[in-house]
Amino acid sequence: MGNCELLDGRTPRWALRHRRSRANGRSADPGQRSSTTTRFEAQATLTTAERVRIERGSDNVFADLGLPDADGYLIRAGLVARIDNIIRQRGLKQVEAAVLLGLSQPDVSRLLPGNFQDFSMERLMRLLTAPGHDVEIVVREPTSDRLGRLTVEA
Repeated sequence: MGNCELLDGRTPRWALRHRRSRANGRSADPGQRSSTTTRFEAQATLTTAERVRIERGSDNVFADLGLPDADGYLIRAGLVARIDNIIRQRGLKQVEAAVLLGLSQPDVSRLLPGNFQDFSMERLMRLLTAPGHDVEIVVREPTSDRLGRLTVEA
């Protein structure tokens, strides 16, 4: 059996545990697995950090997923998050929130967990004005050569 190492050269935790439990005269090679441990057992004992390669994404998860109109999705998600905060702060049930927002209860039920593809940005902004909140759109002068960006601020 060969050495067992992660991509960064470290030895996985399962191999270290296995070495300690098998230290009764068997292989002293720290990277070697006992022949009684199957590959499946070894894989099952890896921690999540040892199995998953983590990669830093951008500030827009929708762009990271390659969705078209990722900026639009991000804005709508921010607006829905604000609507959800209002409902939670007021302690409203979905039926009460539906009356406040002028929606049906099934629409509120779809909207809050993030199923907002049927809601335009304009409609979501109007939903925020229903409970008395102001929605302000601000256009700023460019501060650099980069493309402009869309944001939702609280």
